[in-house]
Amino acid sequence: MMSDKAAPRVILLLGSNADAQANLTAAVAAISLQFPVIAVSARHQSPPANLADAEPYWNQAVLVMSSLAREPMKLHLRAIEESLGRIRPALDARICPIDIDALAQVDGELAVWDRKTMDTDYAQAPLADLRGHW
Repeated sequence: MMSDKAAPRVILLLGSNADAQANLTAAVAAISLQFPVIAVSARHQSPPANLADAEPYWNQAVLVMSSLAREPMKLHLRAIEESLGRIRPALDARICPIDIDALAQVDGELAVWDRKTMDTDYAQAPLADLRGHW
């Protein structure tokens, strides 16, 4: 059996600007039903990335144990988003109940899946909270 330290891990970034605290709590709970959660960052507020008149976002990083590749992981995350009220395409682009992005997998080495999101300002503080865990 593989030890937890050697198990593949996936770095997730969650964001919400609509009932954010409740939606982030619900998202972490839903994620934990599908994947063992190793660590969860604090929640950090950030301005909306593309729409100046949108509410600020709250972002949180979650490290889970998973050997899923990017596309199967994305399908699981989209299902969680949908269960929490996310509609694609959004009826109002200024409102996002929950967004969950799989940024990278750590399996011995860091394999970045979403460099664009991983390098954003809003991802930096949540990711910094988890750096010692990957």
